[in-house]
Amino acid sequence: MSFSDYAVVVQAALLGQGIALGWLTVAAHWLLTGALVPASETLSTTRRLCELVHPHDRSIRPVVSEIRDWIIEQMRSDMAAIDRLYPRLRLMPASY
Repeated sequence: MSFSDYAVVVQAALLGQGIALGWLTVAAHWLLTGALVPASETLSTTRRLCELVHPHDRSIRPVVSEIRDWIIEQMRSDMAAIDRLYPRLRLMPASY
């Protein structure tokens, strides 16, 4: 199948019409509700990053730091919850 939009890929997987490779930020909610389940015990990772950038001649505004910290905390929380639900994925490092 070929989809024009990633949201359609996730929707197809949610409807049981296939497997979707997904970013954890997109799939976490659905993994935690059980609407999606891991198709494999092997994780695939990419080098994609979420970066907040600012001009080098100015300091980071407090609101940007707060948003950054919120994003990090949400991601850690999702990862820990998914790790508890699907420990075979080994999503969280042992030392975390």
